[in-house]
Amino acid sequence: MILDFYGLREQPFGVTPDPAYLYASRTHCEALDSLTEAILGDRGFLALIAEPGMGKTTLLNQVLEGLRDTARAVFLFQTQCNSREFFRYLMNELGVDSIGMGLVAMHNKLNEILFAEMLAGRRFVLIVDEAQNLDESVLETIRMLSNFETTHSKLMQIILAGQPQLGEKLRENQLAQLLQRITVVQNLEPFSPEETAGYIRHRLKVAGYKGESLFEPEALALIAEQSQGIPRNINKICFRSLLEGYAAESLNLSADLVEKAIGRLQFLTTTRPKSISVPVSFTMPPSSDSHQVVTLPSMPSLTYQPRAAFRPHGRGIWMGGAIAVLLAGGVILPHSSTMQTGDARRGELTADTSLVQRELAELSRSTSSVRESTERREAAAAKIGERGLPSVTAIQAFSTGHDAQVVVALEEAVQYESARLGSPDRIYFDLHKARLGPSIEQKIVPIDDGLLKWVRVAQNSDDVVRLVLDAEGAKDFSAKLLSDPYRLVIDVRAQSPTSGKSGQPSLARELGLKINRIAIDPGHGGYDTGTMGPHGLLEKDICLDVGLRLGQLIRENLPGTEVVYTRKDDRHVSLEERTAIANDANADLFLSIHANSSDSRETRGVETFYLSLATSRESRALASRENALAESSLHNLPDMIRKIARNEKLTESKQFAVDVQQALAKQLQLVSRQEANRGVKQAPFVVLTGANMPAVLSEISFVSNANDESLLLEGSQRQRIAEGLYRGVAAYLNSVPGPPPAKPKLVGENHSVISTASRPR
Repeated sequence: MILDFYGLREQPFGVTPDPAYLYASRTHCEALDSLTEAILGDRGFLALIAEPGMGKTTLLNQVLEGLRDTARAVFLFQTQCNSREFFRYLMNELGVDSIGMGLVAMHNKLNEILFAEMLAGRRFVLIVDEAQNLDESVLETIRMLSNFETTHSKLMQIILAGQPQLGEKLRENQLAQLLQRITVVQNLEPFSPEETAGYIRHRLKVAGYKGESLFEPEALALIAEQSQGIPRNINKICFRSLLEGYAAESLNLSADLVEKAIGRLQFLTTTRPKSISVPVSFTMPPSSDSHQVVTLPSMPSLTYQPRAAFRPHGRGIWMGGAIAVLLAGGVILPHSSTMQTGDARRGELTADTSLVQRELAELSRSTSSVRESTERREAAAAKIGERGLPSVTAIQAFSTGHDAQVVVALEEAVQYESARLGSPDRIYFDLHKARLGPSIEQKIVPIDDGLLKWVRVAQNSDDVVRLVLDAEGAKDFSAKLLSDPYRLVIDVRAQSPTSGKSGQPSLARELGLKINRIAIDPGHGGYDTGTMGPHGLLEKDICLDVGLRLGQLIRENLPGTEVVYTRKDDRHVSLEERTAIANDANADLFLSIHANSSDSRETRGVETFYLSLATSRESRALASRENALAESSLHNLPDMIRKIARNEKLTESKQFAVDVQQALAKQLQLVSRQEANRGVKQAPFVVLTGANMPAVLSEISFVSNANDESLLLEGSQRQRIAEGLYRGVAAYLNSVPGPPPAKPKLVGENHSVISTASRPR
């Protein structure tokens, strides 16, 4: 049998995209590094272009393998579809039943999923393979997906992978906006002769071959010449050569055997496409018309001279018949190894085959209607293009009981004016020299509940689009026109804003109003134990004990200051309820107490967080752990992200975090210099979201560290932590205009500690 004959564990020249067989050629390494760095850098839109058989899918699988722990990925192969069908394929891959859902509903569902992934600290990567087959309207839909973003980053990374025709399509004028969004265009070039030889040796090694060079040098040269350096062609020639060698009982594959294999394949040389120049817009000012030009390089020519025309040997026909008989009888490839391996690999790629076949059958039955719909959209777009008016391409709306936001996606910048009407109460915006785009399917966007009831859009005149907001009870509204991409963002509030720009203190701080009420939030509780130390110390017990000690210090040293606890015993309180308790009590400060953990048992120290989007992978991972038991449903997440983005208490929260961190680190370093000051950081903690007061979360020690755990078992160490937190609170109060707090009367390091009701045991 062929595998045993050559000492192979599995078939080395299969056609399934197994990342284990990815060969590190120059062009593949460049593409792998470029795509990975672009995804980690949140670059948004990427493109991978290569001839058929160059290993695009294998490379993309390797990219995803490297991001498996930090990203959620969707791989779409279905490209013969319209926009609605594309969305359904996407929803199906996400595990969402899209039956009965319209485009708006699917769009909103995707929005929820993206926010959930971001809060969990994961990126979302969408890969569309064979993208050269996509209709222009579908490409426009994909372009609109890149609008999912916050003020800090893109929520979705998109890779368009396809053949050289994709590059040609991207150069078309009607896709200019899509091309401007693509920040990286990466090509895969054919292997050089040396790389071809290395590729063959690599695949043989992965498949278990341990002997001397199986292919003779002349055979390798012939394969490089006839395959043109394309991996799929190389695989076909090499596999056929193995069959020829097995039939001839030859453990070395000569050029003659390879020549016969090529002859039986009736291999036809393909003409390579010419170089394609694709202008890619990098970060440019909105007024700039210049574009960086990225040239898709032509494929390098091989250095071997063509061999003489092939002349089949006299025994060629007999040998071909013998091989056919052996194949038919199942002698050459053992079912116990090769067939099972091949079936397993094919199964990984064809899990959706039946679905694709059903969808394609439906598409074939509706081809005429899809074509007519596309033609109508193209005609409408052409008509608008003749007028030279930018289009409104999409409308998104979010609403809560306190505020609302409407985002109007635009092709270009427009001039607008707004006003408010009474009887009934309405807010309207007129967008001048603009038209509704054909992608706007709903002229009325309903909102389930909240301050905003609905948004209506219409072509008020030939060149004016009117947007009307039903927001009865709104006290204030504002709008701003943003670029890259162009969009009009409208904010509606039930109350006038009480804080200035993000760098300014709030009105309460400006007036020096006294802080009368402090909310203390001991983390976890009940069945939510939090992390556990090497010897069994539970985070929930530490947090409660320190929180009660801190409250007692505040009451003793800040007369007239009320302490509000989110919990005073071992019970579970949801993350959302904790902030609500503080808000309902009109607390002036919110301090959440937690203990940290790390995979590295050596990690020690303290760190303090305020609410914002995470700036490091470590902060995202910590927020993901702490947010794991959040009760917020996905439809609440857009509101949560808006609160993070606005973060009206950002300045005060950051200063509060600085004061707490400095005081706590200094207090603990009196006993142990190894307690590292890990600094002030930011992360999207659900427990801090929605707080109406300066709010921070303090990670007081690493329970996962055995030394920290031993210290935390001592009441004196827990008292030091409480005193450090109190000193931070007092430092912040001293920075607020008005009467300073009383001088703290704290227990000394060598004195007895304050007794509290709950202690870890």
